[in-house]
Amino acid sequence: MTEAKDNAVFVLQREAGGDPFRFKWDGKQYEIPHVREMDVFKVRSIVEDARTEDDMMFGLFEDGMGDDWARLSRAGMNQETFAKLVTEWRKHCGLLEGESEASPE
Repeated sequence: MTEAKDNAVFVLQREAGGDPFRFKWDGKQYEIPHVREMDVFKVRSIVEDARTEDDMMFGLFEDGMGDDWARLSRAGMNQETFAKLVTEWRKHCGLLEGESEASPE
């Protein structure tokens, strides 16, 4: 790839990116990347393999958080709290319930 193309890709990545979503739980700091920063092929695989919306969210959080996911899992969290966390992450990413960021509406 030429230097000009490399620079163009870098600019596109920088413009497309978003700040990670940070939250505290059980006295510890965690973060999950903005959905635009996640690997598109992994996201697609998670979405296609998920049987339910919950499966999809667990998959996205597990993949996005990496080692922090295991730490969060050990801390424990009830379903209602996780659902609120997911809602806040989706808001942070500009995703509305039931719509993808690519939605034409």
